[in-house]
Amino acid sequence: MKLTIDKLKKSVWVYKQPLTKTPNSIGSPVSDMFLWRNSKDWKTFFELIDISGLFTHDKPKLNYQALIVFFNSKGEKILEENIQLRLNQKNTIDLSGYLTSVTDDFGSFCVFHLSTPDEIKKSEAFIAERGYVGYKYKEAPIQSYVHGNMDAIALEDNDTLDLLGGLSLLPREYLLQHEMTEGIYELVLTNITNKKQKISCELISNKNGRSISKIKKSLNPMGVTIFSYKIDESDSCRAVIKSRMVMARPIVCHLFNDKLNVFHG
Repeated sequence: MKLTIDKLKKSVWVYKQPLTKTPNSIGSPVSDMFLWRNSKDWKTFFELIDISGLFTHDKPKLNYQALIVFFNSKGEKILEENIQLRLNQKNTIDLSGYLTSVTDDFGSFCVFHLSTPDEIKKSEAFIAERGYVGYKYKEAPIQSYVHGNMDAIALEDNDTLDLLGGLSLLPREYLLQHEMTEGIYELVLTNITNKKQKISCELISNKNGRSISKIKKSLNPMGVTIFSYKIDESDSCRAVIKSRMVMARPIVCHLFNDKLNVFHG
């Protein structure tokens, strides 16, 4: 009897609520939803690797390309670029060079590999881009890199975009897996579901458990929002993110003495 009750309780959180959905078409290219930043202080780079070529080493003359699709912070598509891939090589793409006429300071982008090898299709699998994005802040001598968060979007046969993020029946809390101490913290969230999301981010003191700040925002599909906080030296807190996204896991940009660290929370 107890086992049945436990299953019923669990079903509220798992029934038809996957972390990410499966694309509709076998072989559809899949991408994470990455963050781009472009301003006088920020530059963005992407490490593009010929993933398809790893499965077709005996066919070096095939012409492989990747499609980069850019969105603004509201989730509106603003730009597409086809990139020629170099067989079994890595190409560092300066994304800021494509964004010179874009007025937004940040947004999202995805990368689709346009050739899916037969070996992948026969396995009913997908080529998924979950690579590394580099961010340069001001005149820092090195970039800070972070990899993709989760499979987020698929390019279907009719060139439509299918968001793969799971949607929860009930609001969920995501606890930032990092203690926020001194410096500026920017918690970046993308909406990889097909519905507009209401998101709240609350800072809770580690000293007394009291709420320090609570900010609420609305986020369009494929949109990006940033929760920004300045934490004093004497403070220490944790962040609780609440939404109906199954996994509201942010990218964290931590700025301290003009030094940048970017990581998943």
